[in-house]
Amino acid sequence: MESTTDFNAAFIWIVSTLFLLICSSSILFILMFNKKVLRKNKEIQKLEEKRKIDLVNNTLEIQEMERKKLGANLHDDIGPMLSTIKMQINQLGVNASNDEKYTKLGQYLDKTIQDLRGISKNLFPSILQEFGLVEALKDLKDQLNSTNVINVALNISKTLPVFDKNIELSIYRICQEFLNNTIKHANAKNLSILLSNEDNEINLCLSDDGVGIDMEKLKSRKKGIGLKSMELRAKAMNASFDFTSKLGGGSKLLITFNNESNEVRNP
Repeated sequence: MESTTDFNAAFIWIVSTLFLLICSSSILFILMFNKKVLRKNKEIQKLEEKRKIDLVNNTLEIQEMERKKLGANLHDDIGPMLSTIKMQINQLGVNASNDEKYTKLGQYLDKTIQDLRGISKNLFPSILQEFGLVEALKDLKDQLNSTNVINVALNISKTLPVFDKNIELSIYRICQEFLNNTIKHANAKNLSILLSNEDNEINLCLSDDGVGIDMEKLKSRKKGIGLKSMELRAKAMNASFDFTSKLGGGSKLLITFNNESNEVRNP
């Protein structure tokens, strides 16, 4: 009788142990499977995000190539043609009985040539290629301050690292677009550009004291081309994009990204 009881107890213990082992193995398998699926989903998301960023970069690269081509054509072809016309008008004006007409025509041509040079420079900022981002931003600031339309303040960190050329171009284009939007729409008197480095986290902060935008209305309608363009360039840098504005309180744009280079540029 005792041996039967012992056998039953042993059998129950073995079955219970096997049951627990099977349950534990099943739970462990499910957990490992879910972990594997989650890891795979994350990898797919990363690849998808990388594909989107690559697509944005390719789009911007094509856009910049077209800008460069157009800027070069304006500078090399149309510019000299206008200058030649100006010279011929000046020669005609010397012998003309009504010099005032030729003088005004010459002034219009001077203005056209000047505007053309400005457009060419905006399309293809050669200073950015030749001297880098800091000098290009200083030049952009000086250009605007010389118009006496708006006062631009530029503050750049002395510990700013060396950026990839595409990053430099994106930062420059974002600043350029924000400045253009401010001048066209904001009726601002002051604009600030701040480019800082905090433990290799780069912050680009642009702000103005203009009329501002109703953010609720902005959310309910399509974004303008300028805002979309800046957001697209931020995405290409894998940067965060935070635009805020208030009616009567100006606008502010904060772009934040991590820089992979540890090389510090010369001050």
